[in-house]
Amino acid sequence: MMKKFFPCYKCGVKNRMGDESCRNCGAPFEYHCPDCGSPVKAGEPECTSCGNTLTWPFQEEQQPGREGKQAGSREGEKRGSWLVPLLGLVLVIVIVAVGIFLLMKSPEKPAIPIPVDNSSQPPVSQPIVGDNVPPQISDIAVDNTSYNSVEISWVTDKPSTSQVLWNAKGDYAAATPEKEALVTQHTVDLVNLKPKTIYYFKVRSVDQSRNEAVSEQKPFGIGIDLGTTQVVVSSSSMSVEELTAGTQTYIRGEIKNTGDLPVLTKDIEVPILVTVAGKPRGEILAALDSKNIDMNPGDTIKFAATVPNETDPNYNVSVRIKGQ
Repeated sequence: MMKKFFPCYKCGVKNRMGDESCRNCGAPFEYHCPDCGSPVKAGEPECTSCGNTLTWPFQEEQQPGREGKQAGSREGEKRGSWLVPLLGLVLVIVIVAVGIFLLMKSPEKPAIPIPVDNSSQPPVSQPIVGDNVPPQISDIAVDNTSYNSVEISWVTDKPSTSQVLWNAKGDYAAATPEKEALVTQHTVDLVNLKPKTIYYFKVRSVDQSRNEAVSEQKPFGIGIDLGTTQVVVSSSSMSVEELTAGTQTYIRGEIKNTGDLPVLTKDIEVPILVTVAGKPRGEILAALDSKNIDMNPGDTIKFAATVPNETDPNYNVSVRIKGQ
């Protein structure tokens, strides 16, 4: 007796006609008419929808002595061999359609960020939000003095740029290129300077948030000893003068450069502390007779200040140099 069977479209294991799923892999069997596509039962001779004659890709297991019938079964298998590829194609189409449907229904996921290696890229300076405090400058020094060059160094409390403003007359018409590297230890070289000349300079630093700091003026000499910078009050007096509009009180006197270096008069201040009856002690700045000139060692310059008529004769006159 021969048993009708067919191979599973998924694993190839033989199954009997009428099996609803593969007995090996469990794949479900669903049969369709190749002409109209309607579902049919396994082994049906004709399609119940269109009447098409159905051929099935089954084989017959041989019993001993049945070689002739086995050959006939092989011919039938050849005639129905197209059904398995058709079923596979239908299955692939169904899977693709379901995948597209699920993809369209699923929420869009954010793109996975791609890591970027910034180790080889230069850092970008970004301003610090809310930082409005300029750098604090300290430890200004002039080193490596030669016949025509010096190295100026200083320290800041936060990373900042480096620049020196300088000139022989103190008006700072010259400036070195700004070093944009943000550092706390600063060095700048000045070259091609004139020997036996006194120069004046200020250092300048700007931090990451563009807060600027500029130091007080300092001198240095090329090819000579720096010596000392000192100006003192050599004399002073108070006088009351009769004017058309009434009386006026003045304090006049002289200052003298007793140091070893010239000093610019624009950097000299002569404060006078005065006391007026019934009022707190206050400071009045006197005016110099000469402005913006070099006051060389040994030179004297006159000063004068107008004070209230009630000023106590016990006033105090002093002199100071900016940056000292």
